[in-house]
Amino acid sequence: LVDALEAAKNVYNDGDAMEEDVQPAADALLNAILAQRFKADKSNLEDLINKANDIDLSKYTDESVAVFKAALKTANTVLADESLSEDDQDVVDNAVSELNAAIENLSVKDDASDSDDGSDKDDSSKPDDNKNDTSSTPSDPSETGDMTPYALAAAVVALSAAAMLVLKRKARI
Repeated sequence: LVDALEAAKNVYNDGDAMEEDVQPAADALLNAILAQRFKADKSNLEDLINKANDIDLSKYTDESVAVFKAALKTANTVLADESLSEDDQDVVDNAVSELNAAIENLSVKDDASDSDDGSDKDDSSKPDDNKNDTSSTPSDPSETGDMTPYALAAAVVALSAAAMLVLKRKARI
């Protein structure tokens, strides 16, 4: 917009400007004005990505880490997309939701307690909310009602849908 405005001012100040000089400058200025729109608010997404980058993934299962990395990649793609306007805020909000879900669904490895000095009191290998503590529960999902594999599959599907939405919006631009 600034460049188009400057060009239009130059044409305006040119006393010898002809119609073929004025019309392109006017059109460029009008297009620049119409292209102006508010950007989507990505502050929550940026904060969550920074939090996610600080997570030590070595103590979590490969499956949950794969879902987490896919969500993080999608979130970074959304964060980098400068074309998202306030009309696309739902894309940003979905990326935040998916990354939050991936963080919450990180599952601690079963062998995490075997790697320490034998003490089961070490809380450093447990997720923050302790909802995935498997130290006193059987590992067979049919005995526990553990829905983690299904939640992971749902997260992958949701992430794929979000990625497709972002790519579809980029294709339109």
